[in-house]
Amino acid sequence: MAIETTVRIPNFEYELMKTELAEIRLVNVWSDINGNARTKHEVYSVGTVDGKEVVIFQKAYNLDFQYVGGNIFEEAMNAISSLLNDPAT
Repeated sequence: MAIETTVRIPNFEYELMKTELAEIRLVNVWSDINGNARTKHEVYSVGTVDGKEVVIFQKAYNLDFQYVGGNIFEEAMNAISSLLNDPAT
């Protein structure tokens, strides 16, 4: 089973960025032996120009999270989703 490392979010708003459609891409994730993990993920705005989809890079972020075992990519995407659902996390 493939892990989805890209997600599209309509009406995206985070920090100072607002866009009708955003694409979040998990670029990399790593962990130390104590389970301290960090993602590198990128945010793109998605739009249409002359009937063609245009994806424009906006910003890269790092997110620290606790890796508990299992599939690290899945846990990283879950951490990113949690942050987007509740920026106070």
